[in-house]
Amino acid sequence: MIDASMFARYSKQEYKEYLFPDKKEFYRFRDMFLACKALLFCRSAEMVGWVNPKTLQFCDLYKKEIMDSIDEFPGVREKYGYLLPMRQMRDNLEFQQKFQEHTEYLANIMRGCIVDYNPAEKVLNEAEICFVLWTHPELVKYVKKQTRDMQEILFKKGRARYVKNPDSSMVRNINANVVQSVPFNQRGIDFEVSAFWDGKLSIRDIHFEQLPKYFVEHINTIPDCRFEALVKGIEELGAATFGENVMEQMRMLFIQHEDPFYNTDLKKWSYEEPVLTYMKNPSKKVKEASVRKNPYSVGVIKYQYDAIQDLALRRCKELHDAYFNTWKNSYNYKDREDNPWNLLVLWECMIKNPSVKVQKIYKELTKDREYW
Repeated sequence: MIDASMFARYSKQEYKEYLFPDKKEFYRFRDMFLACKALLFCRSAEMVGWVNPKTLQFCDLYKKEIMDSIDEFPGVREKYGYLLPMRQMRDNLEFQQKFQEHTEYLANIMRGCIVDYNPAEKVLNEAEICFVLWTHPELVKYVKKQTRDMQEILFKKGRARYVKNPDSSMVRNINANVVQSVPFNQRGIDFEVSAFWDGKLSIRDIHFEQLPKYFVEHINTIPDCRFEALVKGIEELGAATFGENVMEQMRMLFIQHEDPFYNTDLKKWSYEEPVLTYMKNPSKKVKEASVRKNPYSVGVIKYQYDAIQDLALRRCKELHDAYFNTWKNSYNYKDREDNPWNLLVLWECMIKNPSVKVQKIYKELTKDREYW
């Protein structure tokens, strides 16, 4: 029991060290507590599927012997949390024996499974499997389709080598060493791309041959903040890895996906640079597609030619007029301040060494309207 003086004296960390001075003992009872906690889901699972009767009996025993016996002193549960049931387990040798017996009972059922024909998830509830994995993580080999909860247990137990096709959402909760310890042939591309974005895998350490298909399937769901990193990674591998045709197709998708924003007042990019910036030796077709999507991207082309400058100017005017016609009747709209497409900005900041021919085009396009 915890009296008032002990409650006032010990912080949660101090009470933990008081109860379990031996770290191995702490982890043993922590795993026991988490296993029992996982098993409590069986009560809700009983409503939707079959649960072993012995498991339900053990759940009742856990509630009676452990959960119903923890301190009721005001504030104790809030302050010490999981340490209270762990203390009850430590002091209850009979419960420890019952825990061991039920663990081995379910573990033996798993050992009798054949993954391809009768995997563990067909004969045991997911909560029962999680219960076993806290003590016997190696028995996950009898599971055909691992759930996220199962994988989380394996990661916490330091058994990343047993994880197959880990859930991509788990990347942010594990460090780079753990990510890299998942065997290469047991990782899926979704998990790997998430790990790449988080800097926990390099582009060359993933199944990069799957990236073209991944990009096509996920083009509309890739966050803008991640887009630049993925483009740079693919460009690092380049045509030598994917082939000229595939690189061309992916680059066209890059351009299709980008959402350019250029601050005409500050005369600089407010967010990411144009995607064309990161491309190595893009073709003429790709350059023109980029300029057609975003005329300002002509500024990142090192060697500009008359046709690309002509395209940039005409496309900028086209976008300017379209924007103006859409918003000219809107309340408080000011053409000069609100329109993001500005020929003067394009001319002064993006166009390099224009020929006489291009200069004439610019004058022709700007003679009837003020673009600044």
